Amino acid sequence: MPTWTIISPDITVFDSTNDHGHPMRMHTYRIMKAVYHILDPSNEPISTVDEVNNIATLEYAVSQEKTGPPEISSLVIHLRLSTQTDTRFDVMLRDMQIEDKVENTRVSLPGELTPLLTDISAFIREFVFRRSAIKWKPASDCTFGNRVWQQMQVEKYHQRVS
Repeated sequence: MPTWTIISPDITVFDSTNDHGHPMRMHTYRIMKAVYHILDPSNEPISTVDEVNNIATLEYAVSQEKTGPPEISSLVIHLRLSTQTDTRFDVMLRDMQIEDKVENTRVSLPGELTPLLTDISAFIREFVFRRSAIKWKPASDCTFGNRVWQQMQVEKYHQRVS
């Protein structure tokens, strides 16, 4: 399954040509902050996206069951502290649930996170679709992802004004 480590203490994970890193970095940070606020307030990230104590990895799987455009079969954000080796929380975007791996419990995501989750899901779907449609290999997935996100924002703007 493809994964992106979006928030990491290792800044080399990000594309060196873009200071903002992955286009879903801020969305993921907001989700991570909310999850820790609800389930582990003592480890909630401080108020900056350049947090180095928490790690967020976005993982998705593409279904290969049918022909045609690729279909996302799972989409999960894994959260952990940089001092931990195992994932503490899994945010399942399809189920709108948070799984606490330590307590072995699941809770629903707050409704106010829905727009962020919708954006991430739409981005991944569009990224996978556009990535499968090109014949060339982009310099990096992060650079290509930023291009896809910018195009999505332009398309969204045109839909609103027309």
